[in-house]
Amino acid sequence: MQKRLKTEVHYAKLLLQRLAIVYLMYAIVRFVFYWYNQNAFGSLGGLELLSIFFYALRFDTSSIFYVNFLFIVLHVLPTKQREHSWYKRLQKVVFYAGNSTIIFFELVDTVYFPYSFKRMTGNEFEMGSDLKNLAPQFLKEFWWLLLVAGLIVVLMEWLYRKTEQKQLQEQPKLLGQTLVLVLMLGISIIGLRGGLQVRPVVPLMASKYVNDMRQMPLVSNTILSMIHTWNTKKMVPKVYFDEAEQKQFFDFYRPTVDTSVSRMKKKNVMIVVMESFGQEYVGWFGQQKPSRTPFFDSLINQGLLFKNAHANGLRSTEGITAVLAGIPALMNEHYIFSPYNGNKIDGLGTLLEREGYQTSFFHGGHIGTMDFDKFLPILGFKDYHGHENYVEATGKSDDYDGNWGTFDMPFFDYTIKELSSKHKEPFVSVLFSINPHHPYRVPDDFECDEEDPIWCAVRYADMAYRQFWEDAKKQPWFENTLFVFTADHIGTAIAEMTYQRERCFRIPILFHAPSDSSLKGVREDIMQQIDIIPTTLDYLNYPHDFKTFGISQFDESIKRKYAYARHEEVYQIINDSLILFFNGKNSVNMANYKKDTFFSYNLIKKMPKEFKLLEQTLKSIIQTHDHALVNNQLK
Repeated sequence: MQKRLKTEVHYAKLLLQRLAIVYLMYAIVRFVFYWYNQNAFGSLGGLELLSIFFYALRFDTSSIFYVNFLFIVLHVLPTKQREHSWYKRLQKVVFYAGNSTIIFFELVDTVYFPYSFKRMTGNEFEMGSDLKNLAPQFLKEFWWLLLVAGLIVVLMEWLYRKTEQKQLQEQPKLLGQTLVLVLMLGISIIGLRGGLQVRPVVPLMASKYVNDMRQMPLVSNTILSMIHTWNTKKMVPKVYFDEAEQKQFFDFYRPTVDTSVSRMKKKNVMIVVMESFGQEYVGWFGQQKPSRTPFFDSLINQGLLFKNAHANGLRSTEGITAVLAGIPALMNEHYIFSPYNGNKIDGLGTLLEREGYQTSFFHGGHIGTMDFDKFLPILGFKDYHGHENYVEATGKSDDYDGNWGTFDMPFFDYTIKELSSKHKEPFVSVLFSINPHHPYRVPDDFECDEEDPIWCAVRYADMAYRQFWEDAKKQPWFENTLFVFTADHIGTAIAEMTYQRERCFRIPILFHAPSDSSLKGVREDIMQQIDIIPTTLDYLNYPHDFKTFGISQFDESIKRKYAYARHEEVYQIINDSLILFFNGKNSVNMANYKKDTFFSYNLIKKMPKEFKLLEQTLKSIIQTHDHALVNNQLK
């Protein structure tokens, strides 16, 4: 009887042994992920790390059963072919095809995480051409990933061979194998769902197992994140309030237009979007000494700085959408790649075009990168200039950085010449840099004694802005121009505190009008990227009504100001001292980010009035956002 039972469960036992290999592999790649990014997760003791690895088993189980479902079926399918050599080879091919994919994406995300501050999603594949261009440099810089992957595969092969046994002497009974099939399929369904709960496990559930929100990516895994964001096309609008109640807490900002007070100032508008230029990189903010941005520091002292400014996303596509379209990044997909990218919207170019402004967008990257060339015309920016335009106009191909496009300094020079020779005033133009960005290339003749290539790239970018400014001052349109400097998102974190969920959105926003001495000083107000459009138009006394998620920082009637974003599927909103985290259904934490750096003390129960207002405001923002996108109500 005992021998018969062993025969019936032989293939199930074999399967479990092989799946155990995959669990071990997951543990190894998670340890590599933690080791490489440990500064992002705060101080973790041995027991805390072990508990995270333990809770991670639930998320790993779901991923493992997704990836290995065919492999599981091949083991428990009641067929005599299982003892044939060709069948065993098929099992092995399926095993390595699926689990090598796991190794690849988990290890790639290990080095990608410092740039995105979250696990990779299925949306990354929307940027296929950019990934293709960067792959050679990526492999060159992170060659050690191939070595680690190779060692893991060798370990997998050694362990897999340990499970290979001689042929069974006695064939299992069909009835017994059918029962084993049903049992294993039932276990597989539970495994796919990550447990017996009503809803399948999703990366967001990682928030239940950590005290520090920064540790969520360590509990979850890349494959699960990609599975749950792959081909996400439809958004189901969230409903928290009826329409009347919802508008008590948030509604689109519609400026009061009174053209009898003063006429519109037909100043040119120059938006300079600085790639990856978070506050941490800017010497003025005092986080890094010595300053690597002496020019930008001096420019801050000449203009109006919004010191407490925040990005609305963590990617360039999200930053450009927030700055030029006024749309925050509050859904799984980037707006540019979502099914709503054809919605009717009023971008900054569209709005100023009504007043006779000429519009243009300059970016040294390849034409087509991140689909900017397709998206910008929707926002009213019809004159697009990229790397290929620079090469065609100048005949210079040696200013290429080898990855993203033309180095900033020569491309900025090209921008000034194009603006001065082909643009009539008034104009609204956007200049989007490519430095500093991984792999932090700078021209060979740029002298830099920094050990960290990031700081060399920051120094080069600052020098490029200095040259741009000096050249712009010589142009006839300079005095009649409003310059707005901002960043698309923060760059690679240098200090541990930058991974904190309030600081990882901090960017500079600077307004500077050379002919306006009143536009100077430092404002402590909360500001976010989506406020740039209404603030700019308010400054110009724009005479038309428009609808936007942001507010004008010059509108003195607005007493409460917020910044909000979505990170790792958790929404957050901040005011002048508090930050609230909301998972779409429930608020999970509220902290005083000025006093409690890593949000160790949950204030939800201690400050009920403040909590209720923040939560209701955030819910109203989310509801407004979702319904506006789904129902095409942005214009």
